[in-house]
Parts: sequence; structure tokens; C-alpha cells
Amino acid sequence: MTNNSSLVIDSLRGQARGKNTAVVGLYCDFLAQPEQSTISILGAILKQLVSRGEIREHIREAFQKANEEFCGHGLRFPDMVEILKKTVASL
Repeated sequence: MTNNSSLVIDSLRGQARGKNTAVVGLYCDFLAQPEQSTISILGAILKQLVSRGEIREHIREAFQKANEEFCGHGLRFPDMVEILKKTVASL
């Protein structure tokens, strides 16, 4: 993120502190479009949400299941959306 965008995120996080609110930031680089799939973007959001505390069991289980079922290819879009819903609800 650029300095201006991190100042905005830092300000929003400061305002949200102590409230029932989570703030996440997302930076997309035009030159890195192939690496910025929907799954990787959702994963970045999830990573920020769980960095606030311990990784919830439903997240651990989903990643383990995806690793076993899909030969380590990771989560599918519907699975990632469900994990995000559960994670946000648990905050």
C-alpha cells in the first residue's frame, strides 16, 4: 500500500478500536493481475481478519479438507465465501 492508503487504513482502524468493527485493506496492482484471482483476494481479506487472534477451527478444518480432497490446490470459491461469512459472524 502507498503511504496515503495506509494512513487511511490506520485512521479507520483507530476509529474502529473497541467497537464491534473490523477494518481490512486491499491493494491491487495492475501489473500483478494474474496473481490477483478472486480466491487470492478473498484469502488476503481472511488473513487480515484472522491476524487479530487465533485461527478458528472452522478455518483450519476447511483448509485441511481442501488440501486432502483437491490434492493441495486450496479452497474453491464457494468454500472461501462460507469461511469468510463464518469468520465475520464470529467477530
